[in-house]
Amino acid sequence: MEVSRKPRPYQFRQEVITPVKVIGAMLVFSGVAFNLLARPYLQIYSPLQATAWFMACGWLAMFTVTLATGTLEFRMPSADTWWVLLFIGTLGGAVPIFLFNWALGHIEATLVSVCLGLNPLTAAVLGVVVLSEPLTLSLVLGLLLVLAGIVIANYRTKKVYEHFD
Repeated sequence: MEVSRKPRPYQFRQEVITPVKVIGAMLVFSGVAFNLLARPYLQIYSPLQATAWFMACGWLAMFTVTLATGTLEFRMPSADTWWVLLFIGTLGGAVPIFLFNWALGHIEATLVSVCLGLNPLTAAVLGVVVLSEPLTLSLVLGLLLVLAGIVIANYRTKKVYEHFD
């Protein structure tokens, strides 16, 4: 029996387009569009007003998705769940969104978007400190890469700053 060493042509995997993928792509595009188009409105309206509207729209979008997918359940959460919801709704949601909106109204969208890289960094550090997750070499290397990306994205030479002045 002879084995052929002839290389096979590359076969593309046929992607199945699902509603979840379409919605995901729309959400990514809407986030990019928001970062670019929101600045004029954030200079007119207060970050608090903008945050209230954005969170209400986000809630409505999530409610619509859960209703459409049949995953919406009505039941009374436990006391612990209420504390988690309160924390996520304020410190985990409203405060960062408010600060993000404030920054979008004052500096370039490209610079503000760089701060989104701090999300996984903060989550990883809090996971190690608060939840006693293991500090692995891959985690440290990942955190260093995120930090390097933030520094590189924010690095500007003196010549670039002179151009904006």
